[in-house]
Amino acid sequence: MKKRLLLFLFGFILGIIIIVIRYGDEADALFQWTPEGRVLKRLRLTEKVISDSMQCVLDCNNFEEEYWKYLLSEGQVNFGRARTKPYPIYTVSLKKDSLAEFELTFETIDEISVLIEVSGPAKECDCD
Repeated sequence: MKKRLLLFLFGFILGIIIIVIRYGDEADALFQWTPEGRVLKRLRLTEKVISDSMQCVLDCNNFEEEYWKYLLSEGQVNFGRARTKPYPIYTVSLKKDSLAEFELTFETIDEISVLIEVSGPAKECDCD
């Protein structure tokens, strides 16, 4: 019985190693199975479309490149504000001690994520 268990574990571990080597970047889908992980991955992989007014709000609030990286890897998805029809809309919160608090709302349409709302630090911007 012990020999069978060891043989099974050896095969199982070997199979996992082969999958990770074979599928590379796609293998992280095996480990990001939570709904939050899937939403963040979808936002990372789609092209971001940001209107001029939204870009103005981001610039006005000093939204930096490091914020994007952190938001799309460690952000928290607010499923209470999510909508799925006709196109999914997700709100992702960026909350970290050293970074400012932001909430970005995206509408995902096929291979595109459109930034439709920015909530964050209370700065009034003249972006009309």
